[in-house]
Amino acid sequence: MCSYRTQFLRSLDPPKADGTGNWLDTWLTECFPRARILSVAYDASLRTSFCSGRVDMYLLGESLVQSLVDLAGVGQTCPVVLVGHCLGGMVVKKIVHFAESSANEERSCRSFSFAYRTFLKHLKGAFFLSTPHLGTDVPIQSMVRQGGPLLENLKLLGAESARMNAEFAKLRSRYKWRTFGVFPANQSATTKLLPYLADTADTYSDWESVPQYISIVEEASARADMDDFSVISGVDHFTISRSSASIARLISFLGKIKKEEEEYAAQLQRSFGLHTNILDLDHRADKVIKALQLEKPETLRLALVGIDGIGKSTLAKQVVNVIRHQFEYICYVELEGVDRSRKSKQLEGLVAQNLCYPNGRRIGMDEGKHLGL
Repeated sequence: MCSYRTQFLRSLDPPKADGTGNWLDTWLTECFPRARILSVAYDASLRTSFCSGRVDMYLLGESLVQSLVDLAGVGQTCPVVLVGHCLGGMVVKKIVHFAESSANEERSCRSFSFAYRTFLKHLKGAFFLSTPHLGTDVPIQSMVRQGGPLLENLKLLGAESARMNAEFAKLRSRYKWRTFGVFPANQSATTKLLPYLADTADTYSDWESVPQYISIVEEASARADMDDFSVISGVDHFTISRSSASIARLISFLGKIKKEEEEYAAQLQRSFGLHTNILDLDHRADKVIKALQLEKPETLRLALVGIDGIGKSTLAKQVVNVIRHQFEYICYVELEGVDRSRKSKQLEGLVAQNLCYPNGRRIGMDEGKHLGL
């Protein structure tokens, strides 16, 4: 993506075992080869069982935003665009709601709220595919035996979805996010709903009376609060996420955001009389990464020096963001306020405090020694 990397959050059908179906990874990378594309998986079952369908939208939003911001570092160094299909679009709204709540919380760790504020600042827009913003009038509640808590978000003009829409609209206005929605022109075969409902055909009181084709999401529900909206022909609710027309709309949407970011960067360069490469963060990060690539594995310290405010911390965070997938553990420690006379001991304490297992459990310094840290 030229002088910056864009991150996309995908909330669509997971990739199949043979690698097909993950259209964002295959199609978008051709148009935006420098983009970082992340896929998220969560329990979206509408039916409650012993092992699924027990998570409500509140817990989904809370867990996903923590995973994205705290663990994956999304939105800390580059623009972000969120993409959601169907109920995933409502999950997108819940994610930004929790990010805003977390950004305003007072915590003992100063960097906690800062990460969420940075995420919200770098979020540029959201792309929705057939999302029921106002709910759906399909009687899914009657079709599902032992319905789960997520069904509340599909009720037509439901209270839960109304609260999420109002909160998202407020944040969207504050941060000036763009929204784009696409909607299928064709109705969907009723039989396609069966895998998402219960296992037996008697889950609906009079299944034979249900039309063969139905509109799972009405156009008015999908169009709500959109800056731009397109109706895609030749697809239904389930196939719209893999339509070439949908991806074309998404590429156009991303292209506009990319152009605006480049124009803003160029304006900053002109305003401050900066060199043309001064804001090329990717170029500078690549030079640092090249310096880190040694033929022999050894402990390495690389110093980034310069006056205050020149971008040393931003560059270091970008490097960490690019190479983090190569390491099992990564720790970013700010040394502000460290006593030089006790620097080594305090640094060990900071590393132990910030280093986490993949599941987020903190580890102490004694445990770190056992791990060979």
